[in-house]
Amino acid sequence: MTKNVLRWSIFCVVACALSGCAPKINEPNDALPSAQARFIHVASTAGNLDFAVMNVAGATLLYVQRETEYGRQYRYDVFKAGEREFRALRSRANANLARAKRTLEANAKYTAFAIDAANAVDTLLLVAMDTTATPAADKAFVRFVHASGDAGEVSISGDGVSLSNFKRRDVSRYFVVDAGTRSFAIQFSDGATATTTQTFFPKGVYTVVISGSRAGGAGQVPLNVKSFLDASP
Repeated sequence: MTKNVLRWSIFCVVACALSGCAPKINEPNDALPSAQARFIHVASTAGNLDFAVMNVAGATLLYVQRETEYGRQYRYDVFKAGEREFRALRSRANANLARAKRTLEANAKYTAFAIDAANAVDTLLLVAMDTTATPAADKAFVRFVHASGDAGEVSISGDGVSLSNFKRRDVSRYFVVDAGTRSFAIQFSDGATATTTQTFFPKGVYTVVISGSRAGGAGQVPLNVKSFLDASP
């Protein structure tokens, strides 16, 4: 267990204000099948976030990844199947910014994304199911996530990918693409276009995220496209 990954009871969260003073806890029924979940921080306006997972039925806080940084992904952790509440909190402030409930299915994998809200310094949580399939030897699986608050609807095309009317909070299906370096065209609703080039290794599974601000401005992260690795052989 790393310094940043802590497990506590909800009592100690209240008593210690997310200080991590309590020992690791176990969920009530260890016989239940499990699922996996991870966190990707792509909310460009939010600053550092604490990511938490709660057991809704037991009112216990199962997991916290503290001081997560924009543009980074954090490892999968194992949780028992059942209803969970995912939370994003402003680091060092113990203030909830966003929350989302999701029922975790047995043997499934999930990603919780912190994304920008529309045209505001605000944060949303988006929870998506990840694939557990494996690509062929010379292929990769690629999906896209729209996490930008101001980019509007876009179309994405190239190398076996075709998406239209793709808007904030959308998560595409996984596309099968040839492994290697691939280019994709992004067309905005005003007719402007941009190109992103990403490299995918054979049998890799990837999530490609559009985030940041298209309008730009002082203190804002420019619009960018980044690949995150879901799984590798």
